[in-house]
Amino acid sequence: DENAKTKCLIFDSYYDNYKGAVAYVRVVDGKVKVGNEIKLMATDTVFTVAEVGYFVPGSYMPLEEIKAGEVGYIAASIKNLSDIHEIKNKSSLIKLYESIFFLIFQKTIHFAILKEYERRNDSNPWCA
Repeated sequence: DENAKTKCLIFDSYYDNYKGAVAYVRVVDGKVKVGNEIKLMATDTVFTVAEVGYFVPGSYMPLEEIKAGEVGYIAASIKNLSDIHEIKNKSSLIKLYESIFFLIFQKTIHFAILKEYERRNDSNPWCA
């Protein structure tokens, strides 16, 4: 939703000598414009957006804004990659990983049982 409060998922980053740390993002809600202030929730720091844009083969295409559902990059004069990736509140992250691990474990077990069932039925044509 473009009109909702801005939320982005950072999935990668790199360091550019001129722009600083550049975050690769997927905009979940809202939009990010040049000049907006963004807050990195993991480190509780605020930065002003200097450049946003899309990825194009072998390069980047700067734009005025990126909207909900789009994937692009944000350069905000972030000096260190650790400002993007460091996490201060590790206890909430551990709870999140535990729930994700359990979900993946459940799906993996379900998939393994399904594959075993298919293998048994494929190897024994008399099994209904």
